Amino acid sequence: QILSSQFSEMKKWVLPLLILLSVQCLGKEVKAGLSLAFNSNFFNNVKDSILPFLVKSFVNQSTVIGPLQVDAYIFTITFEVSESIFNDIHAEWKDTKVIMSDDKNSIGFQIEGLTIDYSVNVEWDTSNHLWFGKGSGHVHLKDIGFGISFSPLWDDKTKSYGIKIANVESKITKEDIEITVEGNNDLFTVINMAQEAVKPLLVGKMTNITAADLQTIDGLANGLLKSLPIETEILPGILLNYGAAAAPNVEDDYMELSFDGTVYAIGQPSELKPAPIPTFSEEGGAMQLYLSQYTMDTALEALFLAGFLVRDINGEDLASPVALDTNLISIFVPDIKEKYPDPRPIKFQIEANPAPRMDLQKDNFKANGKVHVDILAKTLPQDSMLLSMDVDLSLFLDAHIKNGKVFMNVNNFDSNILNCNSPSTVDCDSLKMLVQTILNIVIPQANDILSNGFALPTILGINFKNANINVEDQYLRVDVTPEVSGEMLHYLNPSAPVNHKLDPQKYERIRTFYSELARSRQIAMMMCE
Repeated sequence: QILSSQFSEMKKWVLPLLILLSVQCLGKEVKAGLSLAFNSNFFNNVKDSILPFLVKSFVNQSTVIGPLQVDAYIFTITFEVSESIFNDIHAEWKDTKVIMSDDKNSIGFQIEGLTIDYSVNVEWDTSNHLWFGKGSGHVHLKDIGFGISFSPLWDDKTKSYGIKIANVESKITKEDIEITVEGNNDLFTVINMAQEAVKPLLVGKMTNITAADLQTIDGLANGLLKSLPIETEILPGILLNYGAAAAPNVEDDYMELSFDGTVYAIGQPSELKPAPIPTFSEEGGAMQLYLSQYTMDTALEALFLAGFLVRDINGEDLASPVALDTNLISIFVPDIKEKYPDPRPIKFQIEANPAPRMDLQKDNFKANGKVHVDILAKTLPQDSMLLSMDVDLSLFLDAHIKNGKVFMNVNNFDSNILNCNSPSTVDCDSLKMLVQTILNIVIPQANDILSNGFALPTILGINFKNANINVEDQYLRVDVTPEVSGEMLHYLNPSAPVNHKLDPQKYERIRTFYSELARSRQIAMMMCE
């Protein structure tokens, strides 16, 4: 009775606890062919490359505030930043922080002690068009704070990812801004004196980020993401589907994106099903690319269906220490010597059937398949069959990445003859040495071709120069130390015009100067008349 009573009490909390643990463990399981995972170290590694572009976008959105109209009481002068020369931008910061939040499903950057120097081109005109011109300006921002956070999104209908800017904030006062304008006209002296009117506008633009500003950033970023295709042709007639497979997963120390990863021949969709893709590994790099056995199997299946795994190889084209002719085959099928007393060149017709499959196990990278081989003598008017056989073949592979290229190598093989046929009498067991001889000739030459490597692409400015491959059960994990090249963010669009009137008492010197300019202009016009 005591045990029964205690068990009844345990059932009240043990069963819900087990269900909760099951949901927590299985709820984020994703079946996909490819995935990308990033931890906070990734963002720390690339922030020195990403942040200048974030700063450029932020400054561009904040400084293009024209046309700015200044009421000088004699006339109105309009000047605007017509071009931001970000080639000359220089930015430094004292401290940065990457914040990843599971609760908010967001990633953010916070910058403190930010100093920015950049140049602009300025145009000006007056309301009566008496004076107009162009010049250059220099803006110096010092000791400001800046923060931005975003949440990754998933569109199940289009199978694409997007982002939503969750928050943008900055900390700046007008004392943190210095503006210098240069030109070939005295009016630029006036503009320099009017910078106290411009500073509050810059502070307002940099600290009051509106919903419209966030919508602009969202629109640009998501427009770029949605413009990316979800399929690409990797070989003639063979496509890779890399549409988003599931919603992004943001944890407190990493983020994951998963992709379909199916390779298929056009018009012949694969019937294979993906297995669950692994989650972020604590043992891996700052950026981790997971390539599943499923993706590799669908690639081999697509190659098979598209006819890429059928090859004719002339023995004469192979560099071999022994002559690849009928005399070689006669060693294993003696009757052939009688039929071809004079040696004839041979050729191999090789076809994988059915499609090969990969076998990935911990530190074991292997491809398995059944290969049909026909060996023919090159004769006239047509080639003559010497021997055919079905071989169960396993290739043991290794792969590594160096300087942004993937290098693969067949380091061993295993073969088993399933059956054989010949117009002459043949013993299948005696052909094992022939198969090994042929493979020992073909594989080194295949390795020579593979030694050129395959260049990995630069994705969104991230290259794979510093990477290594780990073979795990049913997938490869590529650990990457990221390097960023190219601009990762597009510049933001200029904002709407802003009007601002000067305080007449504070800027009496400017008004007097304008008056003198206007009077000089009137005198000059009278003299012309």
